[in-house]
Amino acid sequence: MRKFGRYATFMKNAILISILILLFSCKTHSKNETLQYTIINKNAISDFKKELKTYTKIQELRNKKIDFIAYKKHSIGSIRLRRADDLNNCPSCISNFSIYLIWREKENQYIQIFDNCGSFLPVNIENTHILEFANKNFNIINLERIKYYQVDKKTVSMISHSEFKDFLLSRQGTEIYNYFDVYNLTTNSEKPNLNYKYNQNLKIIELNNLIEEELEKIEAKNLFKRDLSKCK
Repeated sequence: MRKFGRYATFMKNAILISILILLFSCKTHSKNETLQYTIINKNAISDFKKELKTYTKIQELRNKKIDFIAYKKHSIGSIRLRRADDLNNCPSCISNFSIYLIWREKENQYIQIFDNCGSFLPVNIENTHILEFANKNFNIINLERIKYYQVDKKTVSMISHSEFKDFLLSRQGTEIYNYFDVYNLTTNSEKPNLNYKYNQNLKIIELNNLIEEELEKIEAKNLFKRDLSKCK
C-alpha cells in the first residue's frame, strides 16, 4: 500500500509538472506571436470613426456612398509652432493634427485638409490613381498589419514620441481601418530593423507613399488655403 501511495503521489506530481510546462510553453508562444505584429485596438477604430462624424463633408460622402480616403497624421505630445505671417492661421487656434480627405466627384479627384481649428479649401489632385489603388487593394489593406521594429527575435525597439498615421477607406459604403507607427518603418545600421523590408512592401505603405508624394507637390506649390470663415 505504501508503494502504491508513493507511486500515486509521484504520478500526481509528474502530471502537475507536465501541465505547468505545457502552460508555460503556450504562454511563451503567445508572447512571441504578439511581439511580431502590431495590434489594432478596437477603440481606436470607433474613436476615429466618431471623430470623422464631426466633419460635414465626410458625412456627406458617407450618405451618398461616395468612395473616399480619410488619412490622419498626429504625434503624441507634439507642439506645432505657428508663424505670425502665415495666412493659413486661425487667429485664436493652433492646429495640432491634420486629417486629409481624398474623394472623387465626377471626373475630378480632390483633397481637403481638416484640423482642430477648421478646414482648408479643396484642391484638385494630379495623381488620380490614389483612389483606384485604394479600391483595388481594399481587402488586402484591411488584413495587413505592420510589424514592430524588431532588433532580434525576442526584442522590439520603441520610442516615446513618434508619428502615427490612421487610415479609413470607404468603398461603396463599406469602411475599413488601418494604422501604423512611422517608427516601425525605419531602420539604422547599428540596430537594423528585421521587419524593414516586410513593412515597406505592404500595400498600406504604398498607399501612404502615394498620398505623401501628392501632398509634397501641392505644398510645394502652396495650393492649400485655409477657409478662414470656418476658423474655430
